Amino acid sequence: METAYIQTPLGIAKLKGDENGLNSITVLDVEEELTEVIPEALE
Repeated sequence: METAYIQTPLGIAKLKGDENGLNSITVLDVEEELTEVIPEALE
């Protein structure tokens, strides 16, 4: 399971998934370090 943190208009989103697709998308209410390189499984 891969995880990435990206900036969205709603705030920082935590994306989790694998080569079969996304498992969860969570908009966080805390600051988190953004992912510089999105894992290939989440592209």
